[in-house]
Amino acid sequence: MLGNQSEGWSEFNGLINKDDIVVRDVRVQSNAGWYVGTVEFYNYEEMDFYSRDSGYYPNEAMVKTEYPNSISIEEAFHKIKHDRLLNMRMKRKLGH
Repeated sequence: MLGNQSEGWSEFNGLINKDDIVVRDVRVQSNAGWYVGTVEFYNYEEMDFYSRDSGYYPNEAMVKTEYPNSISIEEAFHKIKHDRLLNMRMKRKLGH
């Protein structure tokens, strides 16, 4: 999952660039409902939805029940800032 992103890269058939910073199993809300997806981080404050990896659910509680290892968007941002490897990759991406 989050700690070892390379595990899930093969599922995207090479679509993830080595410089992309993506986090899987993130709970996301959209106009159609809640789902689990993969998000790409551009920096410490901006991200975009990379893919939808589940069906839609009417509320976040149902997503948490079906995907107990999923995390919120806020938790994903925290992970980017505080996970040593992800933070190092982000700094490299941003040229720091």
